[in-house]
Order: sequence, then structure tokens, then C-alpha cells
Amino acid sequence: MPIYEAECLTDAGRKVAFWATKVLHQFLGGDFPQRALESGHPILSLAFCWPANDVPWVYANLFQLAAQIRLLGNVCRPLRKGMQHNLTVEAWTHALLQLEMAGLGLRADWQCTFEPDLGTGRQTDLRVENDSRVLMVEIVAMGPPNAWRDADKLFDEVMRRKVDIEMREGVYLSGSLGESAPPEDLARWWAEIAATAALTGRDSAAHVVAGPTGGQIRISKDWDSAGSTVGFPMTSDIGARLVARLQDKNRQVTTGIEEPVWLRIEDHAGLWQFTELYHQSLPEKLVSLASYLRQELDAYPNIAGVILGPSVMWVDTIPDAVATPVADPAAGIAALRTPVPGHRCRETILVTRSGPLGLAGETFVDWYGQEATWLDWALERLNHPRFAELVQGLSTPHT
Repeated sequence: MPIYEAECLTDAGRKVAFWATKVLHQFLGGDFPQRALESGHPILSLAFCWPANDVPWVYANLFQLAAQIRLLGNVCRPLRKGMQHNLTVEAWTHALLQLEMAGLGLRADWQCTFEPDLGTGRQTDLRVENDSRVLMVEIVAMGPPNAWRDADKLFDEVMRRKVDIEMREGVYLSGSLGESAPPEDLARWWAEIAATAALTGRDSAAHVVAGPTGGQIRISKDWDSAGSTVGFPMTSDIGARLVARLQDKNRQVTTGIEEPVWLRIEDHAGLWQFTELYHQSLPEKLVSLASYLRQELDAYPNIAGVILGPSVMWVDTIPDAVATPVADPAAGIAALRTPVPGHRCRETILVTRSGPLGLAGETFVDWYGQEATWLDWALERLNHPRFAELVQGLSTPHT
């Protein structure tokens, strides 16, 4: 019913949506939707790809997943059982990241193997090869602890209030909420912030409103590129969780080949949302993260480098939809921000453990640099129209 009633789909888009759900039925099993519904599987949430939410990006996710499965074909078999029966968010996200990297590699004429046996009693998440070149990748979805899940809900409320005030008064808010405070104290503070924002809207002067627990909000008519997000102060928790992932993977990895592995880490712990990275430019993020990661990676010789980023972001949550790639190949660092179909974008930071990017790092930079047009490339390979022809009123970058 959602596909029949979807207002964002064109007639061609409706046909491709039916094709995509058929691909998922075939891969995951005809009873999968019912089991997913009974278990509360993440595929049925409004944030993933099942067509229950009539917005373009849901169909972009649906088309992408179906295209990855169809183009990779039998290569996907090692993922099938886990995707059918492990119905947790963590397992689903892990599989999507494996498919993401394999799909990007496929476009660049790399052959991939999921969860290959390394002959050492261990497996790795992904092996990609092109002629004699072999790269090994471990996938990490860095999720939040329970306390941060609660904080994430509060952060959503904070951002809703922030955007509401900014749009109503034509101002910008930056700063930090400080430590947690009782709801009644925060309510009084938000009332003061709203009143001060109205004043700034009238007199165009910048004002600062201090909070009950050390927080401080700056209200101005101009966006403060140096200001940090309205949210929670950066704590060691996120950094500690990132280091723990590096430590775990370094200990687990025994590749059976001479080269160490790369880590593809997707941040769901709040590194992009809860820290000063939120309002930093792409070059600033690269400097901040490269400095931090290099310091930590020095202790982990089994890791060749890190490909780090959040899940896809709304274009409206960052100052610019697209940024010029930033790279210093000799220094072994690079950063990209690319548009993703559905009015979204992806930020990707690459940092080697030491030394230059080399062929491996430059390969991954090239893969993620092509992400903006991957879906159109895949749809054309499968004899479907481009994404802009499948949804109403959207355009996507051309290959």
C-alpha cells in the first residue's frame, strides 16, 4: 500500500520500488517482512529503507540495497543468513556497511569476498582485490551506550528547539548546554533563550545567555563558524569508545597476508553530533580527527588506516551541501563531503596509521569520491532510469 500511495514516486519510480522489494523478498525470504514486523526489525523503521515513509531518501535506501544485492549476486551469500535471522540494529548496520564498500569497489572493478576464511582460524569482514592487489577491511559500527541513547533523545529535543528559535527569530544559536539539569531548570533557560533571541532579532546585537550548569548559549544574527554545537560538551566517553574499537580490532586481526587491515568505522556514538566537530569545516574536522587518530593508531601495528564517518547526514544540518575534497597524500590524510541521493550528504575522513596514503588510501578516496553517483550508475547497470526520474522534483549528480 505505501508504494501504491506514495506521492514522491513517479510511475517509473513505482515500478522500481516494486522491483526492489521483490529483490529483498528473494534474498531475505518471503516471510521476512512478517518476522521483521514481529521483531521490530530496523528495516521497518522510518530511518531505513522499507517504503512506509513517503520521502525520497527512503526510496534511495531501498533502491541502493536492492541494487547492491542484485549486482553483487552470489557474492552476497555469506551475508544472507545473518541478515535473515540476526534482527538487531547493530547486525543490520554492519551488513549495510559491508555492502556499501563492496558496491563502491565493484564500480571500480575490484572483486570482493565477504567474510573470507584467512586460513588462521579467523575471518575478516571484506577482502577486495584487483589483479595482484589485495586489501582487507574490517567493519565497525560504533554505537552509543545506553546513557548516550537517552542523551540522543534529549539532543533531538534540543535541536528541535534550536531550529524553531532560529527560524522564528532569524538568528543563530551556538554554544553548549553544559552538564545535565532538571527539566524545570532547562525549561526556564529555554524561555530565557527564546526571549533573548527575539531581542537579537530586533536589535541585531549578539547576546550570551548563561545556563544553570555551566552552559552558555551565544545568540547572533551571523552564523558563528567558530562556535560549537548547541548540545553536550565533549567528554572522554566518545574518544574512549573509539579507542576501544581500535584496540579490539588490532587484537582480533590476524590477516594471513603481509599488509595490515583498514578499518571502516561508522560513528553512531555522537562524535559528529555531540562534539565541536558539529560546526567545524571539513578541513578543520580533518585536522582534529587526524591528529587524534594518529596519536592512538601508533600503538596498533595491525591497522593500516581508518575510514571514519557518521551515517549519512541531512544537507540542512551543515553549512555547505558539498565541500571540495581535502587531501595531503604525503601526510596520509584525506577528507570528502559528497552529496547522497535524497537531499543528504556523506562525510568521510581517511587517516593512515603512518606514512602517505599510498595506493590503498588513494583507492578508498577514489571509491568514496564516486559515492554521489553510485546509485545512478547501479540503476543504469540494471536497466532502470536514474534516481531523479524515479522521484518527484529531485536531481542528482551526473556520472
